[in-house]
Amino acid sequence: MVDKYDISRNPSDLPGSLGISNVRAGASRQYFLSFDDARAQQESAHRQLTAYVWKQPTSEEKHNENEVEDVFSTEIDAEVYERYAIENFLPGGWSKGAGLRDALKDVTDSHCTEFYEKAVNMLEKRTNYELALIYINKCLLLKPYHIVLYEIRSEIYLNLCDFQSSILSLQKGVSYQHAINKKEQLAREKYQQQHPEEVTMHQQVPAVSKEEKMKNDKIAFLRYMSGISLFDQKLYIDALSIIATGADIFSTFPFQVYR
Repeated sequence: MVDKYDISRNPSDLPGSLGISNVRAGASRQYFLSFDDARAQQESAHRQLTAYVWKQPTSEEKHNENEVEDVFSTEIDAEVYERYAIENFLPGGWSKGAGLRDALKDVTDSHCTEFYEKAVNMLEKRTNYELALIYINKCLLLKPYHIVLYEIRSEIYLNLCDFQSSILSLQKGVSYQHAINKKEQLAREKYQQQHPEEVTMHQQVPAVSKEEKMKNDKIAFLRYMSGISLFDQKLYIDALSIIATGADIFSTFPFQVYR
């Protein structure tokens, strides 16, 4: 029987039902119909390509890989275990950090002392009140519960004729002083409850101390000066508000007169 699929035939003329494509011209029917042989040849070619691309490591390369594994190994030697005991990493073995706190406190105190001396020096020489105010504000950032700093800042504001800021600074110092006194009183009461036999009459603290009374007098004076200043500027409503507030709080003679 004559083979119809000879070399003169175009591969595109092959029967479509066979599902064969990309057959070179002149291929025999027995060759391109053998799908198993074609698949085997493709797998063989794939193995050859893989073997060519991924070469097997030589003995020297294996030695280098072992060295790299030794460098980046996560295994811990026994000496490390002995040197750093596991108890040191537990919360019970942590240091309290007292040295760090002491060092930080020393740095804070030194800076605050430096700023305080500069502010007081400028205030005594009556030069550059604005810069003195900057220094005293830096001190308050470092020590916000230091009551004396609020009094100095109030005096600086007074020299700048800023009565309202001076009053607010004094009032803030008084409020902090009340908070400190309340905390001390609670601690004292707790101690007295635990040691009732040590309670004596002279330990009682007066309701209003002498220092607090002096601060209240300063606030009254500043309110009076602020009211007079507003009155001289013909700001009668603002002056009346300041004087009325001062008269309600401090029943002193100047307030009653101007009211």
